[in-house]
Amino acid sequence: RAATAQCLCRCVPSRAGPSQQLVCVEQRRIAILEAHGTYATRLWHSSVVLSRWLASNAAAFDGRTVLELGCGTGLCSLTLAAASRAHVVASDEDEAGLALLRRSAEQQALPLETCHFDVCGNAPLPAADWLVASDVCYTPQLADALARRCVEILARGGCALVADPGRPTRRLFQAV
Repeated sequence: RAATAQCLCRCVPSRAGPSQQLVCVEQRRIAILEAHGTYATRLWHSSVVLSRWLASNAAAFDGRTVLELGCGTGLCSLTLAAASRAHVVASDEDEAGLALLRRSAEQQALPLETCHFDVCGNAPLPAADWLVASDVCYTPQLADALARRCVEILARGGCALVADPGRPTRRLFQAV
């Protein structure tokens, strides 16, 4: 089915503040807010690809708690909130990205939580059945930390799903 395999992005300019990106995932149009600034305030291609996979497999998340680490603008979390009956918790250490995500969720009446969480910190992962992350391994420190977080959720009996565009840190992530 050609229509369900397509992901498109287009920018809708905003007069003040962030711009709105409309991302077509399956049959849905998910709106995110994007701004110039940190990594967390920009839309990255890996999240579009992972969102397509999440939407195609949304039933697997129904009734589960899904924690997105390093959510940034939150496309994956927004997709799950729109396509499934999962309890979605989007986390990042960047407050600017979380603020954009909260506005996007409110504008679309999508139910999700946000929380400040440092992947590299010492705090244990919040309770979840699934860990989802997209393009988080852009430094060796983050690759190591994300891999350890995956091990942490697997040790709890959960599952982890990580999308990576082929960054040089992929081997470090896999080794851990």
